[in-house]
Amino acid sequence: MAPTLFDVVTTLTDYRSVRAIDCLAEVRLGDDHRICRLHAEPWIDSYEVSSVDGQVQSSYIASLGLVYDGEESFPYDPRGIVWRSLPARLVFPLELPIWGRSGDSHRMESAEQQDDGRILVRLAPNRDGEASGHLIVDPELKMATEFDARTLGIRYRDVERGRGRLFVGQRTGASFPLG
Repeated sequence: MAPTLFDVVTTLTDYRSVRAIDCLAEVRLGDDHRICRLHAEPWIDSYEVSSVDGQVQSSYIASLGLVYDGEESFPYDPRGIVWRSLPARLVFPLELPIWGRSGDSHRMESAEQQDDGRILVRLAPNRDGEASGHLIVDPELKMATEFDARTLGIRYRDVERGRGRLFVGQRTGASFPLG
């Protein structure tokens, strides 16, 4: 049976069913392109982005109530909105600009199964002047692995199921600096 947009929305909005992943994240913002490592634990609303050599660049650990922006850590007000680092947004898909909300650049238009089992979601512009784009959803991983639009692209490579390590009091290696 061909996937529907309802299937895609169901998968993406159930992002907390993804326990932990490790991958390389490629991010293109305009003409800037970077590759980093991502460890994310959507089930506990936490992530850590580091350089390829392991230096932490940004993180958010919900249980500690702290955000790290690459320079300092500061308390997070739970009444506010956490804006996650661009490399982490595919595992927190509600922050992607694909839902047709007033501030979003795109809206989902159609879904089709690819030969490799992943789902290609075609994105239509939500405003005049925007270009179309696409999203790739991997139903086996239960998450998006690629977003591509004119001004922003995010792609995950070498995605593996990770081990949880971002809960209260647990840190390893170059993990979350507590300031």
